[in-house]
Amino acid sequence: MKNNLRGAAGGSLTKPRPGEKCGLTGEKLFLFLLFVPLAILCVVSAPAALGEEAPQAAAPQEAEAVTGPVNYDRAVRLALRRSPFFLKSSLEVEIKHLDETDSKFDMVPKVTFRTQYYVNRPEGSANRPYTLSFVSSGYNPLESYFTLQAKKLFTQIAVLAHMQVVSEGIQKLGRMFLEMETLLAAAARQQNFVDLARQNLDYFQNKEKIGSGTSLEVKVAAQELAAAKAEQERIAVSRKRLHERIKAVIGLKPEQTLELDCQDARRQVMGGFDPASASLDEAKRRSNLLKIAAVQYHYGQGQVAAHGVLWRHHP
Repeated sequence: MKNNLRGAAGGSLTKPRPGEKCGLTGEKLFLFLLFVPLAILCVVSAPAALGEEAPQAAAPQEAEAVTGPVNYDRAVRLALRRSPFFLKSSLEVEIKHLDETDSKFDMVPKVTFRTQYYVNRPEGSANRPYTLSFVSSGYNPLESYFTLQAKKLFTQIAVLAHMQVVSEGIQKLGRMFLEMETLLAAAARQQNFVDLARQNLDYFQNKEKIGSGTSLEVKVAAQELAAAKAEQERIAVSRKRLHERIKAVIGLKPEQTLELDCQDARRQVMGGFDPASASLDEAKRRSNLLKIAAVQYHYGQGQVAAHGVLWRHHP
C-alpha cells in the first residue's frame, strides 16, 4: 500500500512522471498572481516616492559652534534647525506620516499564497502533482478608505500643531530679544547712576575733610552708591539669565558661547509690521488653532458619515 503524502514546498520535489502534463499554464498563473499584489503596492506607495510626505527634520546639530554676532533673524534660523523645543512636535508629524503610509498599504487586501505538492500520488490519477491557492482574510475596502482619510486628517492636525509650536517659539524668542534690549539700555543708565553716586560720595567726603560737611551726609551718599551698585548687579544677573534662556531656545549647550546683536531689536523683531493695518479677519485666517479646530470638525463630520455608510453596508 502506498501512502498519499502532502507537503508544502516552494518548488518541485520530484520530476513529473512520464505522460503527465504539468504544462506552463500553472506556472504562468503562479507568476501572474505573485506579481499583481506587488504591482498594486508599488502604485499605492508611489506618492511617497514622489515626495508627498514631509521631508525629515534635520537632527539638532549640538556640536556645531556659533560664531559671530547673532541677531534675531539668525537666531530664528538657528532655533528652527537646533531647538529641542521643536523636536517633539516634529517627531509627532513624522509618526503621523508613517501611520498614513501604513493605512495606504491597508487599502490592499492581505492575501496568503499557498502551494501544495503531492510527493506520492495514487496511480492513474490525472490531476496535477501540485495545487495553488490564495487565502484572504476579512477585507473591508470601505473601512480601509475611511481609516486612510482619518489618518490624513490626523497628519494635518499634527502639522498644524507643529506650526503652532514653532510660531509660539519664535514669538517667545522675539520677546526675549526685546527684553534683552531693554536690559542693555537699563544697564547703561544704571552705570550712569553709579558714576553719579560715586561722585556724590567723593564730594561729601571732601566736604567732611575740610570741615564743611557732616558724617551723616557721607553715610547717606555711601548708602545711595551701594543701592545703585546693587541695582546694577541685579540687572547684570537678569541679563545673564536671559542670555542662558536664549541659548536654550536656540539649542546651544551651557558651555557654548553666544554673542547677541540686540541693537535696534524692535526693528529686528517687528520688521515692517504696522499695527494699524492688523485686522481680526487676518488674525483668524492666520490662526493655526482655528485651522486645527476646523480640521477636527471636519474629522467629526467624516466619522458620522463613515459610520452611516458602514452601517448600511454591514452584512
